[in-house]
Amino acid sequence: MVKKAALVISLATYLIADVISMNGEAADSIEKTLESCRAKFPISDETLNFLHSMGSLRDESDEAAMCYVNCVMEGMEIVEAGVFRKEEQMKIAEELLKGVKKADGSNYDVNAMKKNIEDCSKLKGKSTCHTTYIITQCIEKKRKEMGIVEPN
Repeated sequence: MVKKAALVISLATYLIADVISMNGEAADSIEKTLESCRAKFPISDETLNFLHSMGSLRDESDEAAMCYVNCVMEGMEIVEAGVFRKEEQMKIAEELLKGVKKADGSNYDVNAMKKNIEDCSKLKGKSTCHTTYIITQCIEKKRKEMGIVEPN
């Protein structure tokens, strides 16, 4: 289940390295968040599996699925009261990317990643759930463009 949590976190912020070193208690907390959010916002197994494997929704008009994503992000304190915590995410990005090398041996551009977080956090959707979803999609796209890879 930690792998599922890692994919959800990746969906949220590309800052998924935290999950790899997560202790059992933190992993249990994330698992409880996932279960609680699924109970509040029922989504099909197919939708959930697609979300976890692809990092996006097949039907991007599915409000329940977007609210599931928002609920998970709130449970993980990435979103608070419907607001993306960009300052906190910038700090985490700096910590996680500091000294990390790309395949070519160069460092990731931490300032560019912080700018990406800043830019994406300005997006507004039709609802709180939609806003959280489009912010996470924007950051995921930027993460991929920068070549920041997900953990195995």
